[in-house]
Amino acid sequence: MIIGVVPVLTMCRGRLTPGLVLTLAPLVVAPVLVVAAWSGVLPVDQSRLLTVREVLLAVAALASITLVAYTAGTHRIPVSLWHQRDDAPVEIVSWGPYRRVRHPFCASYLLALVAAIVLIPSWPTIVVLVIGAVALHLTARREERRLLASDLGRQYAAYREQTGRFVPRVWPARRSVV
Repeated sequence: MIIGVVPVLTMCRGRLTPGLVLTLAPLVVAPVLVVAAWSGVLPVDQSRLLTVREVLLAVAALASITLVAYTAGTHRIPVSLWHQRDDAPVEIVSWGPYRRVRHPFCASYLLALVAAIVLIPSWPTIVVLVIGAVALHLTARREERRLLASDLGRQYAAYREQTGRFVPRVWPARRSVV
């Protein structure tokens, strides 16, 4: 819940759109599944490797919460929701966690969804992760297209060459020879 609340507090207000609902739905469903499994409503075998899973969950959840809070604190102005048709980029944020990844909010959401699977390894949590990953990928791709088409396009293209989308880039981007 912390992971979902922090960005909402830092974003521009906008309309509830299907894209926003699709992107946020897995972040609402995953905690519900975790609570359902803990309460016994969702039958999941909790006996195998519980201690290891709990440690992995704690690491992933703390990393996710830390990343989302760090990202929210990086912004000088409210962040666009990017699901609004009339949003326009104001600046390219390339400091803080954005130094390493272009979409640290999305990366923190993916970490949270992975944490849910680690704790509750079941088909519903896997489905939630897949839907969440696809929705976040589509949102990031749409945002990047809009940024590249904006007045900040050249600056964003250079930034994109240096950073990974959700995971820090280990090797420099390949340049196409044309």
